[in-house]
Amino acid sequence: MTTVQPTEPVSVAELATAYASTRDPASLQDLRLAVRRSRTYRADLDVLAQTAPLLARGAHAEVVELLRDLMPGAFFSPSAHAVLGAAFEALGDDVRADRERRTSRLALSSILETGDGSADRPWSVLRISDEYDVLRAQGRTSREQLLVTRAGRELDQHRCRDGSEAWFDIGLLRADRR
Repeated sequence: MTTVQPTEPVSVAELATAYASTRDPASLQDLRLAVRRSRTYRADLDVLAQTAPLLARGAHAEVVELLRDLMPGAFFSPSAHAVLGAAFEALGDDVRADRERRTSRLALSSILETGDGSADRPWSVLRISDEYDVLRAQGRTSREQLLVTRAGRELDQHRCRDGSEAWFDIGLLRADRR
């Protein structure tokens, strides 16, 4: 007798679809780990810095090509998907532009769902730029970023210009890429 094993999502796209449909923390963790393990993943990815020169000269097709080359390591970066959305819109591809904008919003909300940004319940991020995406979305600007170890966890603490603080768990950035 042959036992049929259930098929597990294996690609980042399948994991993203699973997360989008369930919004389950375990599905988010699976997606993030898949992104983290990809050969193109970089914790220090700064999409805005990389694409700014191309956007400044209106090279939208080059922006799309650059970001596609950074995938799947750049997947679920709110900035990456927002920039892709803008590039596709400039290229007249409204369907892809809308999809990328939705993915950007989902990526941002996935971060916000991991905590409340306090020292006790920090937001979990895949990359440092994700921290700045969250702050930008909230209309906040970091004036100081500090690496803090608290209860065995590595955290980034942002002291913002408005006097508030924002805390981010960066354990996933430093985790083994197993």
